[in-house]
Amino acid sequence: PRSQYFLRTLGRLRDGVEPQEAAEEVHAIGLQVESEHEEYAATGRGFAAAGLHAEAAAGVRRTTLVLLCAVAFVVLVACANVGGLLLARLAHRRRELAIRSAIGATRRQLAIQLLIECLLVAGGAGVLGVVLARLGLDAFTTLAGASVERLPASELSLPVLIATAGVTLGVALLFGAAPVAVASRFTALDELRGGSRWHGERATAARSRLLVAAEVAIGVVLLHGAVLLGRSFVELLRFDPGFDADRVLTFRVTLPPERYGSGTALTGVARELERALGGLPGVEAAGAINQLPLDDIPNWSTTYAVRGAPGGADVTFEADARLVTPAYLPAIGARLIAGRWLREEDDARGRPVVLIDEVLARRAWPGRSAIGEEIRVNAWREDQGFVDTWAEVVGVIAHVRHHDPAREVREEVFLPFYQFGRNQLAVALRSTSDPAALANPVRSEVARIDPDLAITSLAPLESAVERATAAPRFAAAVVGGFAIFALLLAALGIHGVVSYAVAQRVPEIGLRRALGATSRDVVRLVAGQGAATIAVGVAVGLLAALATSSAIQGLLFAVEARDPQAAVLATAAIAGAASTAMLLPARYA
Repeated sequence: PRSQYFLRTLGRLRDGVEPQEAAEEVHAIGLQVESEHEEYAATGRGFAAAGLHAEAAAGVRRTTLVLLCAVAFVVLVACANVGGLLLARLAHRRRELAIRSAIGATRRQLAIQLLIECLLVAGGAGVLGVVLARLGLDAFTTLAGASVERLPASELSLPVLIATAGVTLGVALLFGAAPVAVASRFTALDELRGGSRWHGERATAARSRLLVAAEVAIGVVLLHGAVLLGRSFVELLRFDPGFDADRVLTFRVTLPPERYGSGTALTGVARELERALGGLPGVEAAGAINQLPLDDIPNWSTTYAVRGAPGGADVTFEADARLVTPAYLPAIGARLIAGRWLREEDDARGRPVVLIDEVLARRAWPGRSAIGEEIRVNAWREDQGFVDTWAEVVGVIAHVRHHDPAREVREEVFLPFYQFGRNQLAVALRSTSDPAALANPVRSEVARIDPDLAITSLAPLESAVERATAAPRFAAAVVGGFAIFALLLAALGIHGVVSYAVAQRVPEIGLRRALGATSRDVVRLVAGQGAATIAVGVAVGLLAALATSSAIQGLLFAVEARDPQAAVLATAAIAGAASTAMLLPARYA
């Protein structure tokens, strides 16, 4: 039928053909089809070609890349952490390295020794990481559920182990670079004489502060992203999807055309299902629809036109189309804004009527009531197939988010099942208590009506909402976990570097006390230097977070990527952790 646009085609390119060439050829074919069938040209539609892998990965690519960046940031925090501790340890080993140099070790040999030590540390950590990854893989995939496609099939295969080995080697070179650079410029004679000690310690302290600032900056970026994702998920849970999934049980049933091939048979079994299931103890309402909200089966839509619209009735738009029995919309908790619900008498003998959502009403009749207006829809007629039908708008309801709880896809039209029935049917029952308790009574009633009808996908409607929100929940949980881990690593690194700095300055601190400095003066001295480093890290981190925030905008709902509250919370968290990390060294000082 010329009014249907559900068809998608798969094709394999010939060798040597570029995707762009194929896209151009498909576009040319589309223009040819439009020239032969003017009804296609009037819709403004066209043919589009896209790579199958790109289409399949589009839904998870952004989430996966964000999580990969979060992992990389945690690794960088760990590198900065270990690098700072190695620099502090190197300052403590300067005399040892001077003796090695004095008895013949070259700068290159000293650098190689330090690099090998880094490789041993990184190698051990890599092995431990693989063991922990194997133990945690099942828990990780369980947390993800079906929100990240193909993740449940993940395993620690050879490519993963090779990649892990490569990352381990890169990490060793990264966090070992600073100590190796110091060792390559080492002068043994000055060290043994004591001449370069002060200069060496100052240089080491400067590098350590730089690494601490880097840790803080990366921590701010991670925390900023975690706060944004967390707030987005909370907003998503708070947002009104247009229905109330609480205490609603749903299932699918396909009516065999051999037995239910006529409109009379379809209407009869739908009426019987609604009456029988609605009368079960504990059921407030029961109704049927051709496709449930947030379902994973292909969507059904229809073109529509309205009288008096700009451009006339020949200008068509597209809306989601649903076939519903009278009790369905009340059963899922949809809200009636104007007019009335569908009724039992809205059947094949009566005048065609429809319910529409508020989005369509605003678009078609801005500033006035849609009740009593007429809309032309493409609907199924038993004896004619799909035909354009004028129907009266009898009610307007709040928009129901059938596709994605985070966005309105397009306007919606609800057609009476008793007028335009099809064989695909799904049922929703609102319960007074736990909907799972209705499973066996539902099976019994359906079997009583027709023992050959098979029930599938029997589950609470809340489970569909959970599936639809699984991806943002998973992203928020994982990035949040990484952010907390990075925060702890940064705190440990700051504590270690400040503790070492205090230990190196014990003689100086003792002299200051002897000259009259109070404990508060000493604490202020130690904390002041640490605070300056942290302030630099926070400033750089906020700039980086704002610069990279657009990368996760596509994962956010009702939250702007440059949300000031997220910046404030991230800054407060990292500043609080850093201040706590400096507390013990300052008290010791």
